[in-house]
Amino acid sequence: MHTSTIPHPRGNPLPFYFRFLATLALLLFPGFLTAQTYTVTGTNYVGYTAPGYLIDADRTVDYNLDGQPFTHGDYNRWYLPVRATGTVTDGTSLSYRMAFSLLDTTSGDLVDLENVTTGATVQRIFSASSSNASHTYTANLVVASGVQLDPNRTYRVRATFQSQTFFWDPGTGMLIPIWIDRATQDSIARAFIHFKGPWGSDLARNVVTRVTSHAHTRRYALGNSATQNEFATTVGYTLHRYDEPHAFSFGTDTITVRVQIELYNNVDAAPVAVAATTFTDPVTMARHSGILVRQPVSVNRSFEIEYEPTTQLDSVNRTYRVVATVEHLETPFTNFWKFARTLQTPSLRLIHLNGNLAFGSIQSTLSSLTSVSAPGSVSGGLNNTSMTGAAGSVNGTGHTYGPANINISVNPAGDAFIRSPSTVTLNPPSSPDRDSMAGVRFDRGPITLSTSGATVSNLHVILPAGLGISPTDDTKQFSPRLNFT
Repeated sequence: MHTSTIPHPRGNPLPFYFRFLATLALLLFPGFLTAQTYTVTGTNYVGYTAPGYLIDADRTVDYNLDGQPFTHGDYNRWYLPVRATGTVTDGTSLSYRMAFSLLDTTSGDLVDLENVTTGATVQRIFSASSSNASHTYTANLVVASGVQLDPNRTYRVRATFQSQTFFWDPGTGMLIPIWIDRATQDSIARAFIHFKGPWGSDLARNVVTRVTSHAHTRRYALGNSATQNEFATTVGYTLHRYDEPHAFSFGTDTITVRVQIELYNNVDAAPVAVAATTFTDPVTMARHSGILVRQPVSVNRSFEIEYEPTTQLDSVNRTYRVVATVEHLETPFTNFWKFARTLQTPSLRLIHLNGNLAFGSIQSTLSSLTSVSAPGSVSGGLNNTSMTGAAGSVNGTGHTYGPANINISVNPAGDAFIRSPSTVTLNPPSSPDRDSMAGVRFDRGPITLSTSGATVSNLHVILPAGLGISPTDDTKQFSPRLNFT
C-alpha cells in the first residue's frame, strides 16, 4: 500500500507554523522585539485642600438646582479625584491604562473602593485606556460605603501603569486579552476628614475627631501640696462636624470629649496608679455652616490634663510616659462613644518632690513653688535642676524663706538638696529675731542658708540686768549688748 502526502507550498509545515505565529505577534504586539521602558510620574490627588474634607452626602445633593446631582457646578466632595502620567518608550502597544488604588500609609492595606459603574467593591479603579505613548490618566476614587477613612491616618494614591497584551489559549484556540502591570508610583501621603452622615437628620452628632498632639506640659509636682501635687499633659485635637446640612438653621450642641489616661514607667512598662484617669472636655459646636453650599465646621482644642500619682515617682532612674485615649460622645441617645485615637507622650523624667528640702544639715519643708526647670543632668544618684519661687520653712522653727530661685538636686525618694552657689535668706518669725539659750537672750540675723547649712551675719547677746560692757577703756557709758559679726 502506498501512502503519499501533499507537499506544503513552503516546505516543512512546522517552520511554517512558527513563522505564522511570529508574523501574528508582529501584527498584534508591535515593538515586542525591542526593549520597552515604562514609567509613572506625577501621581497625586487633584485639588487637595487641607484638611481634606470627604463628604458622602454630596453624592445625592443637587446644589445648583439643575435636577442632576452629579453634573458640572455641583460641589462634589464625595470622591477623590486623582491623576498620574504613564510613559512608554522604544515601542508601542495596542492600549495602555492606569490602575489607581488608595493605600493606608500606616497599615499598608489597600482601602476598599467602589466601582461607580457596576457598584462592585474593588481595590482598583481603572482609567480609560489610551494608545498614546505618554498620557495623563485620571480617575475618581469612591470609598466603599462600609468604610470610613481614619482622620488620624494618612493615605497615598498608588498608580500602576498597565499595557494590554494577549495570550494564546490552546483550549479555545483564541487570543485572550490581558493587562500587565508595568510600573508603579505612590503619591505623597494625605489626611482626610471623612463624613459618612446623611443629608437629612439622624441621631448621631456626625463629628470627626483628629488628635494632633500629646505632650508633657508640667513635668514637676510637689507631693505635699494640696494645690501643686499634679503633673500635666496637654492633648491637642480638632473636632470637625457636618450635621443636618439640609437645615437652614445651623444650631449648636455640646460635644463631650472624653480622655482616659494611663501612666507608665519605662523600666518594666508597668502602669503607675493615678488618682483620676478620666477627664471630659465639653465643646460647643455648630452643626454646619454656609448658606448656598453647606460647609463643615471645626474647633481646635488644647486640653490640659492634670494628674496626681498615688505613689512617689523616681526622678532619677526612671522616665515616664502618659498614654491618652481620646473619644467623643457621638450618639447621646444610645450613649455611643466614638474612638478617635490613642496617643502617648515621649518617655521623659519627671521631678516629683516630696517636700523635703535640705540646706546642708538644716532640714526644711517646701510649701510652694512657681516652677521647676526641665530635669537636668543625672550624677551621683541625683537629678540636677532648679526652682523658681521656692518658699518654705525651717523645721522646728518659725523661720521661713522665699520666694527664692535656687538650684537643687533631687534623689529617687523625692528629697531635694540645695546646690551651690544658691543661697536663701530666712525671714524671722518676728523682728528683731530674738531667742535665748541657757537663760541668755540674743538677737540674730540675717540668717543665710546654703550647702554649708546656716550662717548668721550678726549676733547680739543681751547681757543680764546690771551687767554692761564698754567697747573702749575711756567710754563711760556701758552697753547691755555684746555684738558679734
